[in-house]
Amino acid sequence: MQREEFNALVEKAKENHPLWFELERDGPASDQEIAEAERLLGVELPDEYRSFLRDHGGGYFAFAFVFGVAATSDWFVVEKNRARASAFLAISDPGTGDVYGFCLKDEHCCSREISVLDHETNTIKEAAYADLYEMLVVHALQA
Repeated sequence: MQREEFNALVEKAKENHPLWFELERDGPASDQEIAEAERLLGVELPDEYRSFLRDHGGGYFAFAFVFGVAATSDWFVVEKNRARASAFLAISDPGTGDVYGFCLKDEHCCSREISVLDHETNTIKEAAYADLYEMLVVHALQA
């Protein structure tokens, strides 16, 4: 899904369900915040995640929750990944124990596909969604 298509769906959801977007979240991220998070994580984030952070920030997003890059936030993606396996970068916690995120294609580059880290088996279920936008359409924008 393209950024423009995703943001059009978000605007429509905001028009139809404004309360979905009233929960606490960080403001849109700056390029500097994104670059610093990438430096601290030691990875290059996928374009969709960077664009989402620039457009919407981190925190509650309708029916989903997305980790952000504001260093002072409770949702700081760097802190949320301190104790996780190095082959997986968590970016969303649906509150089930499992987390959504990116597998690392190599030690410094994330895949754009969204995978699920199963909390019971500590295994990664790969390619649950083609990208962040697809995951958010399913989990955040559908009542």
